[in-house]
Amino acid sequence: MMEFFYTLSNEDKDLAMHAKALELLDFWIDENIQEIGDELPDLAEENLLRALDSMKGTNLIEKAKEFYAELDKERNGV
Repeated sequence: MMEFFYTLSNEDKDLAMHAKALELLDFWIDENIQEIGDELPDLAEENLLRALDSMKGTNLIEKAKEFYAELDKERNGV
């Protein structure tokens, strides 16, 4: 399968794969943006931050929780 596709240059294959990955990511975000995550207001953001934390060894989830706590205070006039 996809014999012709694999005859294309590596640059064209990479470009096509990248374009499709972005399209699928956009669809995935649209599907998950409104769902409540375990710790953050939406599942898409939580999953993206967890992926980044996993790859980079950061702790963005905790920073995001602090961000949303501060945002809630501002919105509630505290």
